[in-house]
Amino acid sequence: MLFENPQAQSGVEKEKLPSVLMVYRDNELFKKIVPLMAQQLVGLGIKADSQVFQVGTSEEEILNWAKENTNKILLNEVLTDETCSKVVCNEYNGGVKPLKKRSGYLDKISDEVICKVLFKDKEINNSDDVEGKCVYETIDLDGEKAADQYEEELECKDNLYVIVLNKIFQNTNNVPEKICIVKEAIFDHGDLQYAGMRSIKKQFKELGMKNDEKEVYDFFCEIVYDENPTPLSKEIFEKSKQAAAERMVSRLEKAGIIKENIDIVDKDYSSFDQENNWIIKDRHFGDNRSAYKPQKAKILELPISSFIEDARKNGMLYFSNEEVEDLFKKVLERDFSSKQKNKNKKS
Repeated sequence: MLFENPQAQSGVEKEKLPSVLMVYRDNELFKKIVPLMAQQLVGLGIKADSQVFQVGTSEEEILNWAKENTNKILLNEVLTDETCSKVVCNEYNGGVKPLKKRSGYLDKISDEVICKVLFKDKEINNSDDVEGKCVYETIDLDGEKAADQYEEELECKDNLYVIVLNKIFQNTNNVPEKICIVKEAIFDHGDLQYAGMRSIKKQFKELGMKNDEKEVYDFFCEIVYDENPTPLSKEIFEKSKQAAAERMVSRLEKAGIIKENIDIVDKDYSSFDQENNWIIKDRHFGDNRSAYKPQKAKILELPISSFIEDARKNGMLYFSNEEVEDLFKKVLERDFSSKQKNKNKKS
């Protein structure tokens, strides 16, 4: 299957895209699903190539690769995870803007497939109630969506976490004694990024600063990479990380966990590494960011697809690898086969 560039560069004729290029930073979940996706894409007649960055690869290294491989990025339909979307495809950082891309697609399809497999595609999918609305969406922080749209998506993700937690707690043996939430890297994935940005917007208003969506987004992009922030910027950023962590606390409370049994820490969670405890952290917090390796507590990583997979690994949720493979095939057929049919009609 060949894709056509949606737009031609000046002086260059439209050219056919020879393949899909998957660009992502590796993690335990992607180690399982990306090779599966490549297999399925080949089965659909699509040449699937990939650029895999090892766990812990810095965003600067990823950006340097993008600058050195501009032609490769431009000559393929690019599927990224959220990390590489922010770096590779973001002109804000001097990255390369592909002619055709699906930003954050690897995160989005992971969330959709893992959630639908867990709920057998019937308990919350296509529902008219609030629990069924947009629960599989991954928020794209592109600075363009209206605040109320982000808010709706954030509330939907709140609902999804509560549904998943309630499913886990159907077996009372799964209820932890203590839960530790790690703030470091908590902004690295969509929904809690926005929770933090809401806090930034509120703080800007209280300080009498301009707080429209673009101002907040620009501040966020700068502070994430700033190694020497001003005292005020650092204070605003720390408060926003706290707000994001408290959003996760709220989800746990709605699922029945007593607030006194939940602690928020900056980085060091070693004191919580005890039997019957949970440690909730973003999947990017580890390796080069944390030298400590938990031995006893259950680790549940964010975002939602990793959270569910970790719960399954710890024996708290149940679904088979075969179910995951079957649904991946269906979703990829939905997303890519339609383009092949439309192209055949035009030719």
